[in-house]
Amino acid sequence: LSSDNFLRSRQALTEYVNAKLTSSDMAAIISTGGSIASLQQFTNDKGRLLSALRRIALQNTGASRIRNRFNINLAEATRIESGDQRALDAVVNRVSTESLANQLGAGSSSLAGDLSAGGTAQRADRDALRNQVQNEARTVISQSAQDLRNVIALFSNLFRSMADLPGRKIAVLVTESFAIDLARRSGVSVYALDAAGLRTKNTTASEYITGAGLQTRATNSDFAFSDFENLSAARALVAGTGGQLFANTNDIEGGLERAVQDSSSYYVVGFKPQSLDNKFHRLTISIKGKSGLIVRARHGYLAVNQETVGGTSTELAAALISPIPRFDLPLEVVANVVPKGSEQIVIPGLHVGRNYLTLPEPTASDQTSAYEVLAWVFAAGRDQPVGAIKRTLTYDLAKNPEERAKLKASGFVFVPAQPMTLPAGAYQIRAVVREKTTGLLGTGYQFFEVPDVENTKTVSMSSVLLTPVGQTGFNGTNSFKGGTEMDVQFVIYNSSKDISGLDQRIMLLDEHGKTLMFATLPVNGLSSGPSTQAVQATRLKVPATRGRYAVVVTLQGAKGKIDVERRADFVVE
Repeated sequence: LSSDNFLRSRQALTEYVNAKLTSSDMAAIISTGGSIASLQQFTNDKGRLLSALRRIALQNTGASRIRNRFNINLAEATRIESGDQRALDAVVNRVSTESLANQLGAGSSSLAGDLSAGGTAQRADRDALRNQVQNEARTVISQSAQDLRNVIALFSNLFRSMADLPGRKIAVLVTESFAIDLARRSGVSVYALDAAGLRTKNTTASEYITGAGLQTRATNSDFAFSDFENLSAARALVAGTGGQLFANTNDIEGGLERAVQDSSSYYVVGFKPQSLDNKFHRLTISIKGKSGLIVRARHGYLAVNQETVGGTSTELAAALISPIPRFDLPLEVVANVVPKGSEQIVIPGLHVGRNYLTLPEPTASDQTSAYEVLAWVFAAGRDQPVGAIKRTLTYDLAKNPEERAKLKASGFVFVPAQPMTLPAGAYQIRAVVREKTTGLLGTGYQFFEVPDVENTKTVSMSSVLLTPVGQTGFNGTNSFKGGTEMDVQFVIYNSSKDISGLDQRIMLLDEHGKTLMFATLPVNGLSSGPSTQAVQATRLKVPATRGRYAVVVTLQGAKGKIDVERRADFVVE
């Protein structure tokens, strides 16, 4: 997406989540930038969805990520690479004209003399320029191909993960300009929204173009992709999965609502193939006596004999990166970033409630209870984990009866012996826990940020640490008993000694994003040192009703230069 369409799309999605999403809807907002760190699991928590929207950043495409010298767009690069000499000559002429205009504007006439001299030297220069333009076109296509592979890989994972969900499943692709077989097999209908809205030939604010480029565009409009070409892949994707394309409209929110309404009325016709021959079989659906009706359905299915991966490490890894949460073992994932001396350390914690564990009976011959743990930490924009945890924890309940008492009282709790140390930046931890005796799985994730305390010009905060009253330090879980009290602690870094302009607020939200408590807190305890730190603490009443909640702390400056937010989720058991 271009920057202007990106901002418009994010605003429309924000309004839809706030106004149209209901408590019975499950949704996920996922960037197509190819980064696993941007994946979010399906949820009906509006706060998490809005947080995901705020976190998604504009992803530049391969063609614009590195400014190519000749400002070749993808349409021009495609035509040049396919051998279109007219397109190549048009770009060469444009580059020559722009170079001449730039040098004349700078008071130099050397290039003008070279271009007007004629002869062998001029032809050699022009041939060299043609070669350079062709090389740049290949680079643009290569970068764009990598972007496409990233999108296809994300769709493949999404469709595969949604395969086991019941009922009608839809994916809405917000795009400007792709994995159909997996969508068909998984029963996912894709709806595409054209983020460009009403298309015009005007120049957008995000484009880099000169006067010569505008003239070339006007006289050679066939060197740009048409509206039909821009959306051809989206048309193929929606047609192959039974969805629809909503184009040529500025009402993105309305298009999203129409897609959801369209999916609310449907029929499911199922059958079992006689043989799984790994071949594609075409399907045709018609309604007898109703010739005036339009039937949208998938064009066919691929009869694949899927391998079972239950109980293997492959199952753990697949569950870890899937956007579909596994609730067999409801898993709570917490990542607290707190100061330790001059360092910022990350203390992760995993917790499965006591009511969800299956412990062996005291009279059973096998008195072991084992849990497999796999967790990966991803940096923002990175596909490879920057940290990993892989453990199998086995409890011998016969030799250590106190372990049974702990599991029955507190559930499964795991905190690594060694905390992580990571550079400043935004991260996501994704974790999965499997109970070996039953094979039950639980997945979860948590976004967190390591503050840049060395940057004394930027105010930042640690994580919000939640603990029962009287407890010192994090014990691996943010689970509390209803009606009790919790201590809330965090640290502000690099704040000015003058705190008169700081506004510090705390909110308590339920799982639907409803505000249960709102208060303004004074900023306390500024201290001097290598970086100015202010340790903050307050105490809150834990809600009496069981469920999921969140504490949100915001810090804002009077002039708008300071705007920091931290969120800590917790569970009332």
